[in-house]
Amino acid sequence: MPSTPSCWAYSVVFLLLACTSSVGAQVVGFPQAGERFGYAVASGDFDNDGYADLAVSAPFDFLPGPAIQSGAVNVIYGAPGGLAVPGNALWRQGEDGILGQGDLNDWFGHSLAVGDFDGDAYDDLAIGVAYDSVGTVEWAGAVNVLYGSADGLQAAWNQLWTEDDIGEVAEYDDRFGWAVATGDFDNDGFDDLAVGAAAESVGGINRGAVMTIYGTASGLAATDAQVWTQTSTGTGTPEDNDQFGYALAAGDFDGDTFADLAIGIPDETVGGDVQAGGVAVLYGTTAGLSAAGSQLWTQDAGGMGSEAEVGDHFGSALAVGDFNDDTFADLAIGAAEEDDGGLFDPGAVNVFFGSGAGLSAASAQYFTEGTAGIPGTPEDYDWFGYALAGGDYDGDGADDLAIGLTGQAGNAPNSDSGGAVLVIAGGSGGLDPAAETPLFTQDDAGIEGEGDPDGRWGSALAGGDFDNDGADDLAVGAPDERVNSAIRAGLVHALYGVFESNSGVVALDRSQLWHQGASPVAAEPEASGLPSTFALLSASPNPFNAATTVRYDVPEAGPVRLTVFDALGRQVAVLVDDDHAPGQHAVVFEARGLPSGRYLMRMEAGGAVQTQRVTLLR
Repeated sequence: MPSTPSCWAYSVVFLLLACTSSVGAQVVGFPQAGERFGYAVASGDFDNDGYADLAVSAPFDFLPGPAIQSGAVNVIYGAPGGLAVPGNALWRQGEDGILGQGDLNDWFGHSLAVGDFDGDAYDDLAIGVAYDSVGTVEWAGAVNVLYGSADGLQAAWNQLWTEDDIGEVAEYDDRFGWAVATGDFDNDGFDDLAVGAAAESVGGINRGAVMTIYGTASGLAATDAQVWTQTSTGTGTPEDNDQFGYALAAGDFDGDTFADLAIGIPDETVGGDVQAGGVAVLYGTTAGLSAAGSQLWTQDAGGMGSEAEVGDHFGSALAVGDFNDDTFADLAIGAAEEDDGGLFDPGAVNVFFGSGAGLSAASAQYFTEGTAGIPGTPEDYDWFGYALAGGDYDGDGADDLAIGLTGQAGNAPNSDSGGAVLVIAGGSGGLDPAAETPLFTQDDAGIEGEGDPDGRWGSALAGGDFDNDGADDLAVGAPDERVNSAIRAGLVHALYGVFESNSGVVALDRSQLWHQGASPVAAEPEASGLPSTFALLSASPNPFNAATTVRYDVPEAGPVRLTVFDALGRQVAVLVDDDHAPGQHAVVFEARGLPSGRYLMRMEAGGAVQTQRVTLLR
């Protein structure tokens, strides 16, 4: 349970921001240097309660006992107030019945994907273990699968897949599980799993392959599994270090009810330009994915906004969404190392739109940080497009696109690679930066915590409606973020969208910060020097003209609720509503939009109620 209050940007009639000075909500685990919590994120409804849940990987999480970094995945469940601590779980290979054995540098959680493989209405989770050993074969790679239930993800019926299980041969450094994606490629009612083995040897080194494993009423089954390479897909000639399968994304690009698969080939040579990048597309049929009608997209396709160049790595990130709300899935492609205007690696994103004939370059869009309407200024190594996530963040029916800029400097001093995220709103004409495109950094008001200059906030993104309010919310990973004194322990923010029907405007309502660090709060050892009683202390300054800090003491673990009422007895803010660890806490009350007057702060904790009055003077 969280040992500190969350930070909320809360709006009802008035806009209020209440931000704690604490570190954030904690989940099972202990933050240690280099664990990289937030490396990958994925959203799905594992318990089918209508609230999206969030899976977060920490691929260098320490395995207890031998203290080796084998990796773990935390799962946080959605609730009416958004992601919540109750029921959160941590999964590792070789523990709690999960197949496999945690070994040094397995990278359990290198990739994550969600789908309903057994058609029971509970989402299931695929976990890539890209450097897992298969027998004595090192770095061959594997994928663990956990199945959903009314109680969420469970160990029962969990599976461990390797290339040996689908008629292939696990080889040294194949990296099976480097990427994973799900879709119902044969439209039989069961989601299927695509697995990238980006370093698979196909007549040469690191050329790459993709395997598809099909769902059944009993879950994923090896029957009818497929193996795809550039040769078999008809999308070019495999070359050393192409990394076919580095990124994957699924969607119905031609509207025929069969999911299709986009495959990133970020080191593809295009017209002599090495590592320019490409994306292959396979279309679904009754027999599953097929090479018939396959496509290969590069930046030399025409109408792309830029040409293929050495080192662009076009296809290193992929995301799917219906950005123009025409029922055909569209594809966003990141080229985070695109050079532009004499700058090195400011990055770019291309968008192709679906149609009855599949993806088309007609009306394709091209975005950089220099595109009109997009805030910010392109700089060297911004890596615009490093991560992508589609979702309807404003609830208007058209998907929007979240873009991570992991090298973007934050607003804080010395913030060199703090990272940023922007969201471009979708509409009938496609993605429209002119419809207000917010650029978020961790230093912004309303986003909990302080930016780490090397945190790489925005390295991983996932959309999901965690509070079931009709608008998708956005999970943002910062795997290199410092947590307390632990360098690169990592954290994740949940940014909550606002339902503004048909407004075309993306806005931030509130945020949460998550990191490992509790197991749960009630079981944490008592710290020395704890307060002896619950106490709501005096606010400072008081009177105040913009914001005041409210301090309060919590002597024992338990729930704390801190609310604000005006002179007429109307509740105008909820500053804190969370489980706390023992200690001294503080929250900032920023009274934006409120008139001058006296306000009552009310704390409910320890079975008692305490109040304090504050005076706002404009």
